[in-house]
This record gives sequence, C-alpha cells and structure tokens, in this order.
Amino acid sequence: MKDAASFRATMREKGFVLTPSGWVKASAFVPKPLSAPLYIFAPKNSAEDKPRRLEGTYTLPYPPVLNHYYIHTRRGVFLSPKGRAYKETVKNNLWFMSAEPTKERVALTIRAFRPAKRGDVDSILKCLLDSLEGVLYQNDRQIEELHVYRHDDKLNPRVEVSISLPNKNAK
Repeated sequence: MKDAASFRATMREKGFVLTPSGWVKASAFVPKPLSAPLYIFAPKNSAEDKPRRLEGTYTLPYPPVLNHYYIHTRRGVFLSPKGRAYKETVKNNLWFMSAEPTKERVALTIRAFRPAKRGDVDSILKCLLDSLEGVLYQNDRQIEELHVYRHDDKLNPRVEVSISLPNKNAK
C-alpha cells in the first residue's frame, strides 16, 4: 500500500479533489463563481484569523422537483436518493469554493435556468433552500429577503444563487 502523501499526489494527478465526502472527480462538480466574493475578516483578538465569505454568487446544478426530492412511506417522509445526491453535490460545490455558513441575516437572489418550459419556480425553492441550509447560512430563518427569477436554458440548466446582506432601508 502506498503512503498517504503519494496516494494524494496520484489522485490529484488523475484529476480528483478531496471533499468532505471523499475523493470526487473535479470536472464533475466544480462550478466557477460568477462574481468575486466580499471577504469579512474576524477581529484581531479572535482565534479565527481566516476570512469568511459573506457575499457572493454561486452557480449550482438545477435541483430536482419537489415530487422527486422526498419519498413518502408509511413510516414518514424521507429524503429520496435524488434529494440526498443533490444536497451532497451542493455541499461539495460550496465547500470547494470555501463558502462558510453565516450567522447573520441574509438576502438571497436566485436565478433559476430551467431545462424545459414547465414547472413552477416554487417547486425547486424548497429543495434548493434546504440544500443551502448549513452551508451558506445556518438556518433558513435567517433569510430576510428572497428574490427569484425564472429563465429558460435547455443546454445548461442551473441555479445562480447570490447571497448578500439584506437592504435595511426597505420597508
């Protein structure tokens, strides 16, 4: 068996990336952020001197519709395999881009580029917001503003999520 350092080097040469879930082919999930994020640094006396991402735009795969996200059984309602896979993909994408959950109130702008001209915007929201919980923000109760725009893109279905501080002047 190889030692750990040579194994990591071999995996990276083959195009794999180490994520919280294990080794994943980098080309399979690495999206590019659409805008440069704003970094907030912790106070100098804080033990955490690493910047955390507060604002930015993230491109994610198009989520499954709500009917495919959950499984209904006699024992209750559970996350389906498609739902688990999507949630894991979102977690890996945002972990790879160094996103950290914030404790502050947030405003989200979501641009959904759907693969076909059918379905409601709200059917993907539950899946998307549940997948972002614990990754971009700690709890979806922190969402103060939510703007959703629907577009059509058959060749590249995706969701672009922008996170920012809410507008304090809005009434």
